[in-house]
Amino acid sequence: MDGNAEVVGIVCDAPLDDIIDRFASAGFDAVLLNPRKVYGRRQCLSAVDHAERAFSNGTNRARDLPAEIMMYMSGERQASRAIRAMKPDSPEMVAIILSSGIPDLQALGMSRDDSLIEGTPEKAAEMGLDPCGTSVSYEQLALEKVAMLDIEKQ
Repeated sequence: MDGNAEVVGIVCDAPLDDIIDRFASAGFDAVLLNPRKVYGRRQCLSAVDHAERAFSNGTNRARDLPAEIMMYMSGERQASRAIRAMKPDSPEMVAIILSSGIPDLQALGMSRDDSLIEGTPEKAAEMGLDPCGTSVSYEQLALEKVAMLDIEKQ
C-alpha cells in the first residue's frame, strides 16, 4: 500500500449498509470495524498491506478487499467468520478509508472520534492479546496477529 488508506474513528447511528453507501456517494470506499477489535492505526494499515499483497499475489481467500482486510484484522481464515467478528455492533466504529483523504464526515452525518482507534488493556484482553510475561507490547502482538494469518493461510 502506498499510503492510500486512512483510519478514523466514527460515530454514526445508521445501518452499516447506509454508512457504506454514504462513503461511496462521497467517492470513498470504507471498511467498517468494531472498535473493540482494533488495537491502533498500525494494525489497520498492516491489515490493508497484507490484504492488498494477497490479492496481488493471488493468495487471497476472500472475494473482495474489505473482507480480506477483515480476515487479517481478526486473524480468522474464513471470510464469513472474520466479517462476523469485525462487524460493528454499535454506533461507534473504526473506518479504514481505502483512498487518500477523508470525506467531510459531518456532511455524511457522522462525527469523528479517533479515541476509538487507540489500544487499551480492555481491548487487548477482548482480542486475546497476552504478552505472557514478556516485554512485547500489545501493539506488537496485534501486528503479529495480522502477520500470522499469512502463515496460517499456507
